Amino acid sequence: KIHICPYCKRNYINVVTSNTDRSFLIKPDLDHFYDKATYTFLSATIDNLVPSCNVCNSKLKGTKNFKKTKHLHPLIDLDIFKKIRFNYIGSNNTIYIENKSELTHLEIQTIETFRIEEIYNTHKEILFNIKNKYKHYNKAKRKNLKALLPNLNSYKILEIIFYEYFHLDETKEPMYKMKKDLFSQIVSKK
Repeated sequence: KIHICPYCKRNYINVVTSNTDRSFLIKPDLDHFYDKATYTFLSATIDNLVPSCNVCNSKLKGTKNFKKTKHLHPLIDLDIFKKIRFNYIGSNNTIYIENKSELTHLEIQTIETFRIEEIYNTHKEILFNIKNKYKHYNKAKRKNLKALLPNLNSYKILEIIFYEYFHLDETKEPMYKMKKDLFSQIVSKK
């Protein structure tokens, strides 16, 4: 029931099987939370296997020893994405985690290993989409829509315009938390 990489919450990790023989066509990487070279006795333990995307497993984590350098276990510990808040700097549209000072050393270590801030900052198209849509459907246009559709209040009109941001599913939506936080920042700033 995990659809998105629990380390980065950015990439899908769905399983796709063949219709004919039910073999796996696409499956997620299985990361060994405690690396299999050092901890061979844990290599096949189900609690040590984390379904993840290739970027997090092979490129970012690799064979880092999470026993020596502690990290949050994404399937056991509190989901770090429930705690962090994304924001942006308006002048250059840099996306960043605004509440780093409130995070523990372990949480910061996990964010840094999986390069959450840097990777999420490469997805400025989400920020531009929200800003452009909000600019296009400015207060005057929303007021005209309200006049044309008197049964809808201001909140309902915003919900229709930004449907994809009002109805995010955190278990299935890549970058759910960033989308939610940026949307809240842009709409509440105006």
